[in-house]
Amino acid sequence: MDGARGPGIDTPAGYTRLRRIGAGAEADVFQAWEEHAQEWVVLRIFHGYVSGRRQEADFADRYESAARLGAHPGIVGVRSGGVTATGRAWLATDLVRGGTLADALRSGPFPPERALALAAVLADALAWAHATPVTHGRLDADHVLLAADGQPMLTGFALAAAEQSPRADVSALAVLLVHLLTGRPGTTTPELARYPGLSAVPGLIRLLADGQVPGSAAEFAYRLRDIAARLQQPALSAPSGAYPALTAPSATSARLTVPTATHRAPTQENPLLYARKRPATGRRRAGLTAVGLVVAVAGTVGAVHLASGGTATPSALPATAPATGTGGAAVTPTCPPATTEVADGSRPATLWWPFDEGTGTVGCDAAGSDTATLSAGAGWRTVAPTALRLTADTADSYASGSAPAIRTDQSFTVMARVFLTDTDATHGVLSQPGSTSSGFILKYEKRTDSWRLIMPRTDVVSPVVDGPSSTTRPVVGAWTHLAAVYDAGARQITLYVDGTAEDTVAHPQSWNATGPVQVARSWYDGAWTDRFAGAIADVRAYQEVVRAAEIDTIANLSR
Repeated sequence: MDGARGPGIDTPAGYTRLRRIGAGAEADVFQAWEEHAQEWVVLRIFHGYVSGRRQEADFADRYESAARLGAHPGIVGVRSGGVTATGRAWLATDLVRGGTLADALRSGPFPPERALALAAVLADALAWAHATPVTHGRLDADHVLLAADGQPMLTGFALAAAEQSPRADVSALAVLLVHLLTGRPGTTTPELARYPGLSAVPGLIRLLADGQVPGSAAEFAYRLRDIAARLQQPALSAPSGAYPALTAPSATSARLTVPTATHRAPTQENPLLYARKRPATGRRRAGLTAVGLVVAVAGTVGAVHLASGGTATPSALPATAPATGTGGAAVTPTCPPATTEVADGSRPATLWWPFDEGTGTVGCDAAGSDTATLSAGAGWRTVAPTALRLTADTADSYASGSAPAIRTDQSFTVMARVFLTDTDATHGVLSQPGSTSSGFILKYEKRTDSWRLIMPRTDVVSPVVDGPSSTTRPVVGAWTHLAAVYDAGARQITLYVDGTAEDTVAHPQSWNATGPVQVARSWYDGAWTDRFAGAIADVRAYQEVVRAAEIDTIANLSR
């Protein structure tokens, strides 16, 4: 399977360029490109399998509940969901640009005004969820995202069959508020009095005392706003009488500001309750209208796709004829915006060609703007996984960038996923040319019957070269992940095959090759050579030493 696409057969149709951004006991989490909307989303593929119509119907019910939540601006919207061909349930949600509340708390506690306002917005979101009715089940700082404008958004609803009570969610939010105020998880309410400034906040410690936290999220939001208002205006008296019962969940999180005192109950007639609506971007938004489920049973038994709001499901990607490079008639796809994330979400690439377009004459650079241009003899595989199709029968079967991917006289890492169709000759995978030779050449070498990364010591004819060789014999007709690391500090080159380091050699002398990076051919002794036979995908370059564990993570994305 193709690492650029993620978990292969478990990838829902219409989602490409998967890169792992998290994994847990419940699901694998990927950032993915939603083809029909042309936007980045978060794709959650659950570990558990759904089998039979009863379990499919149960998942549909849970999905419907999740989709309804997206109508609140303080909850990350669910876009679509379904069951993969192998029976794994999945959900696609909006991608929120920003970090988690847990990340923000690493810098210390929040000012009381900010903490109260943020908690009030989250309480509003909980009130909305509880009215649907759905409980969160695991509310903490890791399940709150902070958008770029500072707005908090709940995510990670458990959606489990055995849900917690609404009161448990409110209690968890109270614990989170204490964390916000102190910067320390696990702080008890009596300890709040020891924090400067908190004991003077009118009504705060009394609200958070044991047994005093309201069981209703809507009431908790009301009390928090009242405390925030009196913090700004100390002369304002506390409201008297019973808490006014809400007839509709509040949605007043249009701006994260400390509100004025709220002494009247919000109602359906109050337009301020729904003042903030998500911007109309033309893409489907779960829960903005009455939810209607569309269940489409795909050609493979058990593959189910659900869509919200009564909208049509995104269709499967159409089968495409191979594009024949510059001579093909296929339309060149619009490249998605670049991302700085890699498969494990930890470091940026300088170049990343997934080669999962399947049509057209270019390969998009997911890490920047250096698209790969296909030659006339290059095309696309017509069977899964999508990849660049190449032949050694012609000199015009390759792909070329427009600039160097890395400096070859500094530490770097290059990777590619390859499918070899013969071992009749040496086949170049990736290279970066200089004037006469290349800074590096990643290839299958016929003479040694091995994968190799060679680095000439100088840019001359017949240079002295250094390079590790694989101990694993290359297999024809199988996908293999290759990675090569040059550590300039240690002056060593290491070759990885399928995530395992197989050989390391010294490279005492390096130089910088400034030509555009090449796929499926090598520049050596002033001539193009080593055409590739087979398919290539997921080409990456990094201007640093990528750790062995990260290489293994990327290599294993497709296993």
